[in-house]
Amino acid sequence: MKTLKQIAGDLLLYFYKLQRQDKLEVSHVIVFDNYPGENINLNDKSEFGKTILNLADNSSIDTYNGLKYLEEKSFINFKEDGSNAGILLHGLSITAYGIDIIEGIERGGKRKK
Repeated sequence: MKTLKQIAGDLLLYFYKLQRQDKLEVSHVIVFDNYPGENINLNDKSEFGKTILNLADNSSIDTYNGLKYLEEKSFINFKEDGSNAGILLHGLSITAYGIDIIEGIERGGKRKK
């Protein structure tokens, strides 16, 4: 079982890869069903949704918690809206701090490895 930090790290690296390829689209919307009394369920059948769910060992709650962890650590930004459809995350972007962490800018070349 992966730790939440491992899941968050995998998500961050995936988003970084997409951003470098100019494929991290602001239009990406991640939809989690969250009906009262039920678990959070990732409701996204796109390749993007399938990939982020797979990075979290197919756990919707771990996907959501990994995204929230990255946001709280200021590695990514997104907007979160609640609706009758559930929880909507949109406008995803990696922060400058997130890029610094990935590229190891503060640590230098040797420490980065």
